[in-house]
Amino acid sequence: WYQRRVRGVLNYYTNYYYKSNLRMSSAQGQAPPAPQSPFSGLPGQGTSLSGTSLIVVIVVSALLMQFSLHKVDEGNIAVYYRGGALLQSTAYPGYHFMLPFITTFKSVQVTTQTDEVTDIPCGTSGGVMIYFDRIEVVNMLRSDAVLNVVRNFTAEYDKPLIFDKVHHEVNQFCSTSS
Repeated sequence: WYQRRVRGVLNYYTNYYYKSNLRMSSAQGQAPPAPQSPFSGLPGQGTSLSGTSLIVVIVVSALLMQFSLHKVDEGNIAVYYRGGALLQSTAYPGYHFMLPFITTFKSVQVTTQTDEVTDIPCGTSGGVMIYFDRIEVVNMLRSDAVLNVVRNFTAEYDKPLIFDKVHHEVNQFCSTSS
């Protein structure tokens, strides 16, 4: 309705402008000028206001879609943060939406993974230092424990729960067993 109304008003004024120029030109004995819109020369010439608005809406929608759609890979669960605070919601593998620029997510692996801890020092009770080249730790985080683990140890839970723990336990073992 609105577009028809605007077109009708524009057609009325365009026809009025053309007819008044035609009368003036005929009275002076000149050839009538070609019909010209009173809006020619303005920015956006040749496009209607609704077309420009539609393009702006499409571009803004595409940008919002780009920043709000995210993918969670197979074997991972996503945890969400809003303003730095961990939310209670999680997402399983697939495509999901979130509020762009406000909500962020991190993927947490819930399948079997092998962490390799390297260069572990071992101090004996006699004061001799021994270094282990590497120790491999195989672990798997349960899906139902993801929120609690992330809340207590962050999404990079491997460092405090595996890497730091291996260093501590190896040092304990070496100092008491040698």
